[in-house]
This record gives sequence, structure tokens and C-alpha cells, in this order.
Amino acid sequence: MEFDYIVVGSGSAGCPLAARLVERKQSVLLLEAGKKERLNVSHVPGALVYTIGNRRYDWAYKTEPDPSRGGLVEDWPRGRVPGGSSAINGMIFIRGAARDYDAWEALGNRGWGWKDVLPYFRKMETADDDRDNQFRGGLGPQRVSALRWRHPISQKFIDSFQAAGIPFNEDLNGASHEGVAWNQGSTRAGRRLSALEAFIRPKLSASDLTFLDETIVRHILFDKTRARGVAATHRGQDVDFIARKGVILSAGSINSPHLLMLSGIGDPRHLTRHGIIPRVESPEVGQNLMEHPGLYVLAELDVETANALSHPVRGTLALA
Repeated sequence: MEFDYIVVGSGSAGCPLAARLVERKQSVLLLEAGKKERLNVSHVPGALVYTIGNRRYDWAYKTEPDPSRGGLVEDWPRGRVPGGSSAINGMIFIRGAARDYDAWEALGNRGWGWKDVLPYFRKMETADDDRDNQFRGGLGPQRVSALRWRHPISQKFIDSFQAAGIPFNEDLNGASHEGVAWNQGSTRAGRRLSALEAFIRPKLSASDLTFLDETIVRHILFDKTRARGVAATHRGQDVDFIARKGVILSAGSINSPHLLMLSGIGDPRHLTRHGIIPRVESPEVGQNLMEHPGLYVLAELDVETANALSHPVRGTLALA
């Protein structure tokens, strides 16, 4: 089976890439390891308490024991379902900071300055009220919505920041990240809007797009130094897919470097130790991963919190 491009992974990177290529009249094969949903459970925002850690939806990775915290092992959720992690995450929509992009540009990465990436942020989204200004977009497929429900305790939290002298920010994805603000979410009309729903669902009938779920890519196929396709297992059957123009790895921050190493691209000593013949010496593959930490504060309160929705009856009402 031959295509112009093969995109591995249908998450937040793979879906926009595949959609854009189809718009440019390229034939695209989009591969996803996870299985399509029958009941669309992930569309319910509160269902993340069910999908995260559930191997039907999540790769359910674990971290190595952390010696700085007494050997603590933590969960590391990664989506294994069409839409990738955008189908199981907390739906908080937030852009990178402008000064980070400018710092990358200053390091020599042309085209990565804030002025260069901002037009693409605007092009990808439709913010609340179809807002379209110098910072926000009003024409893109990714819906970005304000919170439909705000807990009174959250308002007190924001009030306390302002009392400490921190300014309120009307738009966290606007002119600046500075200040305290209400989050925005990748939702539409109260439903999760994953990357698959936003970018791929409208194009599933396109003749140039082939989408296969339950497909594990084992390694990249090469013609000398050129990637010419992937060797995969689709629903238990081994199959080779050929790319006439290119192979795009968008399988996430863990699975993309993993697939590179399985294909012989990485630290030769590490690859050889695992019985993999080195093809390209690139010792940084799989190294230097940084993740943002989550800080949890537990407090006893004299008012109800959202935890009350875990009661079966209240949970049913919330689902409705």
C-alpha cells in the first residue's frame, strides 16, 4: 500500500499535519495504535477520571523510581486512542510563552520566533465569540472555549492572588501569560474537542486520507539513508506501508524517540545492547526529556467541591 505521506500517531501533532497535507492534495495514511471508540466516552470532559490509567485509552506508562523522593513511581499518561493524548488530557488550552520562542530563535532557529509562530496559533483556532484580533484566531478548526462552570472556591483563589498584588489577566492566550486568569479549554458546547475531532473528522470522507486504528508501527523501512515507509502490525497482521514522499513521526514525546531507536537511530552503544543494529549515530535521541511537574495541595474545606460529583447519582446528573 503506497501513499505520498505516512503520519504515525493521530494526536495533537499528527492530526493537524495530516489534515494540512490532505488540503494540499497529498495522499496520506494516518496510523493510530489505539482503537476507535464505539460510545465516544472520551467526548465527556469528566470521563478523564475513567480514561486516564485505563489501558483501553492510555499507554499507562510509569516513571522510573525517583531517588530524590524515596523511590516514588508516578503515572505518566499518554493517549492510546484516536486523538492521542488530546482525547484523555485535562483540556487546558495554553500557548507557549512568547519569550521562549524568541529565545529559540536567538539560539539560531530561524522561523521559530514569536512573530513567526503567532500567525499559526491564530490560524489553528476559533476562540470564544469567534474572536479574531492581533493575538487570537477566529477561523481555525480547534475550538477554544471559556469555562462553562466555575466553582466559587476558584473565584476565591483568584481573589487571593489579586489581593497579593498579582494582576488579573483577561485572556491567558492573549497579549501575555503574566498574571492570574481563568483557564481556557479545547472544548465545544461542553464536549471535549480532541485533535481528531477538530482536524480529521471533517476530512474522513476525503479520498486522499486513509485512517487506520489498531496499528502498531514496529520500525521504519529504509532505502539506504532514505525512509521509504514503515513496518507495522494492523489488527494482528504484519504489513508494510510505503511512503513516496515522506514518513512523519508524531507519536508523542515517548513513542517517537522509541520508534527511532527501534529503527536503528540513536546511541549505537545503547542500541547494540538491546540487539538493534545501529543505522544512524544520534546519541541525543531519547535523552533530555523535560516534563512539567504538577503540585497538588490538599486542604480540608467546609464547602462542597467537585469531588462531590463522584457520587453515582450526582455523577449521572453531571454526565447528562
